Amino acid sequence: MVMFDETHPRGKEIARIANRDALSSPDLLLVLGTSLTIEGTKQLLQLFAPQVRERGGKVIYVNRSKPPSDCSKLIDYWV
Repeated sequence: MVMFDETHPRGKEIARIANRDALSSPDLLLVLGTSLTIEGTKQLLQLFAPQVRERGGKVIYVNRSKPPSDCSKLIDYWV
């Protein structure tokens, strides 16, 4: 279990995998069930959204609450 604001014990491995995935030509990013207040989650959005958009893809945010203003420019649709 990782508590809020704690570093994930496998954080470096997660970062390596995320960077590899970002380079694999994604054309859709679904962001599901997060308020985007956790820094790591926000960083994943910041990493993947530009990659997806470069390929003409879309970023879709699915959550009850509105995305934070600092993330809204990275999101194409809020459902």
